[in-house]
Amino acid sequence: MAHRPLSLFALFCLLLTVAPLSTAPVCASEQAVLPDGQAFLDLVEADLANGLLTAEEALLIRFQYGFEPEKLPARYELGGFSPLRCATPLIAEYY
Repeated sequence: MAHRPLSLFALFCLLLTVAPLSTAPVCASEQAVLPDGQAFLDLVEADLANGLLTAEEALLIRFQYGFEPEKLPARYELGGFSPLRCATPLIAEYY
């Protein structure tokens, strides 16, 4: 029986399930709920720039936002879900 390659979606789900996401501890004042998707993306980029996330962790968190937002670490919790316009840049970054 020939093996079928994983679809991108299946691969991303697998990565989100298997890869541990580590975030630095934050104080209570930093745990405010984010208002929207742009605030989420800005926070991920800031944490990446400040060394709180690796490039791989930042990419996984952004995929998790799109596919499993209910499982995001508390630091990245959203007040309401606003979908990303397009996941193509994430897929390009993954490759």
